[in-house]
Amino acid sequence: MEHRSLRLVTLIVTLAIAASSCTAPSSGTSGSSTPTGGPQVSATTDPVDATPAGRLPTDRVWPTLSGLAGGWIAVDGQQMGRDGPQSTSTLIAALGEPDEKADSATCGSSSLRNTTYRWGDFSVVVLHEVDTGDEYGETYPPGSVSGWRIDPTLDGRPGLSPNATGPAGTAIGTPLAILETRFDSEEWDYAGVEGDAGDRVFSIFVGDTTGAIFELDDNDHVAAMLAGYSCGRR
Repeated sequence: MEHRSLRLVTLIVTLAIAASSCTAPSSGTSGSSTPTGGPQVSATTDPVDATPAGRLPTDRVWPTLSGLAGGWIAVDGQQMGRDGPQSTSTLIAALGEPDEKADSATCGSSSLRNTTYRWGDFSVVVLHEVDTGDEYGETYPPGSVSGWRIDPTLDGRPGLSPNATGPAGTAIGTPLAILETRFDSEEWDYAGVEGDAGDRVFSIFVGDTTGAIFELDDNDHVAAMLAGYSCGRR
């Protein structure tokens, strides 16, 4: 199941709801593409092991990283993203030179110039042009951080580094049962599970572009998280 960006969650949700003969979730009254369009960082954060098993401690000191719904991120509490090139330069200044930088002329099957930056198991997508194929493409200005991914497999080493968390302080390894309690219909237009065993995701969405995806492992624990554009990935 391939996703080019979280706007595709809307289609996934619509198909899933239609298949079950239920009413599709509304777009919500906020209709906002700004960070305030949906819940963001919670005061409660799932515990994360600072030195996961198999990962040797290093001298590298990471800031506190949080991925927010809609593709925004927070670095030491400073929210950034979807606001032009300044967010990219600020992020690089905070994290240092990336471990990997990959330029691409396409995003999924679309012609859309972008760069993926990766620091350990944390990556971001920066778009270099407006996605004219998307109704809300202009809400991701060129040069902006337009998406993120937290995935312990990105750097090919055991454990998670840096110890980034997702929306509402959600950590890698969080059980599905907690997600279903944490993200409810009172705050989100949609929050639910799609996919089959072995390829299941828990998706949340409010407004037009504020959402996130939690990939689940075979035990229904969070294996990876992403929001915004994820060119070349799920």
